[in-house]
Amino acid sequence: MDKAVRVHLKWDTPIKQFQNTFYSYLYSIGFKSSQINSKKMLLNSTLFANGMTGYLFPEFSIIKHDISTFIEKNYPTFNREINRLSQHFKNQSKTLAWVHPWNLAEAFMIVASPTYFDKEIKIKFESDFPLSIELTYMEMLQEQLRIYLNVLFTNDFLYKPDLIIRTTDIPLKTVTYEESIPTLTISTEMSSEQIYLLSQKIQKIVNR
Repeated sequence: MDKAVRVHLKWDTPIKQFQNTFYSYLYSIGFKSSQINSKKMLLNSTLFANGMTGYLFPEFSIIKHDISTFIEKNYPTFNREINRLSQHFKNQSKTLAWVHPWNLAEAFMIVASPTYFDKEIKIKFESDFPLSIELTYMEMLQEQLRIYLNVLFTNDFLYKPDLIIRTTDIPLKTVTYEESIPTLTISTEMSSEQIYLLSQKIQKIVNR
């Protein structure tokens, strides 16, 4: 395997073109090297494995097609983008004519959530935690919710949020615009099911 990887890295094979085109795409939509570096080993392995499978066995693996079906059902915006990207790869070079959406979807989900292309929901987070704990909890909650929604949390007044989420019923910081913004109060201990239900509540509120 290591020898095969070195061959593809050294020569301009279809697998190497696949990898290069994918990285070019990430940079073109705003990703920085610093956001990718910590995941680069896994990303390269996934690109190589999916590239080899796609190139040698383009119609292989029902599991892969099941992934495409799951994405189409649960992440329609991501599905449209990945299908567009797949076509872009094919248009780039005849040697990439084998690329299918599932070759790209798994690799992208290493870097970001499939909700990345959904409309961003800005959420202001309030708690009575010490600042360091508040920031840690806020980041954790943001990552859990990003499985379902494209959320951006802040505990400051950097922008007018779409929603305020609090861990206490008592507002801790108030600015004029907050009076008109919907608010949710949550528990500090939430199961996976409760996170999902919270995402549904958020979706319902922002879509009113």
